[in-house]
Amino acid sequence: MDIKKITYELLQKCFIEINNDENMNQIKTYILNPLITYVIDKIYPYLVISVIIFLLTLIIAIATLILLIKK
Repeated sequence: MDIKKITYELLQKCFIEINNDENMNQIKTYILNPLITYVIDKIYPYLVISVIIFLLTLIIAIATLILLIKK
């Protein structure tokens, strides 16, 4: 047998098993959900700081615009 054929068949069997509903639910429950939760927990502080900086910049820009219009 050719190695490519063996690899192809092995991958096809793995894909079939992964796409099984029971296995898919286990992958979602034990791998994907904890991974997503971990990533969000790590990114959250940076996201909050970015939003605060953006809002402060927007407020400063609006205040500057108002001051320039009033002159």
